[in-house]
Amino acid sequence: MATNSSSHSPRTVEEIFKDFSARHAAVLRALTSDVEEFYSQCDPERDNLCLYGHPNNSWEVAVPAEEVPPELPEPNV
Repeated sequence: MATNSSSHSPRTVEEIFKDFSARHAAVLRALTSDVEEFYSQCDPERDNLCLYGHPNNSWEVAVPAEEVPPELPEPNV
């Protein structure tokens, strides 16, 4: 069920709640009614797979976005 998530950032309390509720429902659906599809997307050969719920009630299994280098250099004192 991989789809691209919207680039819109929620700004009001109502938008944040709708975004959270949709993502929460997507994750719950992946773990309950779509469990066969979820299991088929979990590849043991790949490391660090994450389950993402999207604001449009879809979900996907993917590697996390690279935000921090995997190994940080040691600080010099």
